[in-house]
Amino acid sequence: MKSKKAFLLGEHTINIIVGILAIVILVLVGMGIFGIFSVNNKAQQAQSNLDNIMAVISRLEKKDSGGSETKTIASPQDWILVGWPNDGSYYPPVQGPSAPAPTTYSNKLPKQCSNNNWNKCLCFCSSSSGYFFDDCNSQGICQDVSNYGEVSVGGSSYVIKIDKPKTIEITLDKQNNKLSIIEK
Repeated sequence: MKSKKAFLLGEHTINIIVGILAIVILVLVGMGIFGIFSVNNKAQQAQSNLDNIMAVISRLEKKDSGGSETKTIASPQDWILVGWPNDGSYYPPVQGPSAPAPTTYSNKLPKQCSNNNWNKCLCFCSSSSGYFFDDCNSQGICQDVSNYGEVSVGGSSYVIKIDKPKTIEITLDKQNNKLSIIEK
């Protein structure tokens, strides 16, 4: 009698273990699928915001002297808006005495821009590593702004980090052929 109960107990234990493993596998697959959609969603948000910014620039181009317009950007979180090329020095996320020296990206363009033979571009890029040039090469959405003599984003910081909803001011000075985007 005792051996029959032990056999049934072992059978139930195996069923429980298999059930738990199946649930764990389903949760991991679900998390993987969510991660894929999350990355794609951020890229779509970046593209949508960049399209909206380019629409504002197009409206300003139609005015005789240009002008300015404000726009609120709320997503994608932890991405940056940056203009290329620029002479900014970017510091890596590691701080303290062991931190590497700042990297200067003078006159460089992300691959998406250089492969399209653009002289200047405006990009939304993931800011995962802190090296904005590398981030733009790995996960960036860019548009051509080569027809402007000067493109300035973020003032002296060279970038606008989207860490919360931000209002930006887009200014087009047609007389001086300058496009400027700053945080308000």
